[in-house]
Amino acid sequence: MNLDQIEKNVREILNRQIDGVVIEDLVDDSDIMKILGSDLLEFVKALMAIEERFNIEFEHDTSIESITIESIVEHIGKCQKLAA
Repeated sequence: MNLDQIEKNVREILNRQIDGVVIEDLVDDSDIMKILGSDLLEFVKALMAIEERFNIEFEHDTSIESITIESIVEHIGKCQKLAA
C-alpha cells in the first residue's frame, strides 16, 4: 500500500468513526481535533481503529491535540517503511 492509499484509508476511517466528518473537509496539515470539534473519546476510538487497520501503534506520549492527517500517514509509512 502506498502513501496515497494510506491517506485515503485514514480519511475513510475518520469519516466512519467520528460523527459529522466529511472527508473533503479534512485538511492534511490541520489539527484534526480543532477542525472536527470532536470529543476526545471519539477521536481516540478513531485512532484505535487506525492502529487496528494498519497494525501499528501510536506512542502513548503523542499529543492528541497536534495530530494531523499528514502526521498519521507519515507515522504509518514509517511503521511500514514506506518512502514519501
